[in-house]
Amino acid sequence: LGAKALSNRLLPSEEFDFGDCSLRYEQSLTSRLNGILEDYPADETILKELIQNADDAGASTVKFVLDGRDMRNQQTGLLNKEMSKWQGPALLAYNDATFSA
Repeated sequence: LGAKALSNRLLPSEEFDFGDCSLRYEQSLTSRLNGILEDYPADETILKELIQNADDAGASTVKFVLDGRDMRNQQTGLLNKEMSKWQGPALLAYNDATFSA
């Protein structure tokens, strides 16, 4: 049918009115990103998609940087203490295209 589930879209807090019954849907950004990452295969697919997205946006440069630092013991400046477990190594992706929504 081509209908997309709400769980597959990044939504701010939104209200849906169904007459006498209203529903409030809310999903945190970290939960949404976690869902996206779990849906990707653990291979080079994500890199290919980042390159394709950059090409689609008209980028002439794409760079990847592997940051091997482990900052899990660094808690200064985090919004929440729970975020410390995500302060490990990271892959940074850059392209020179202008972002548009």
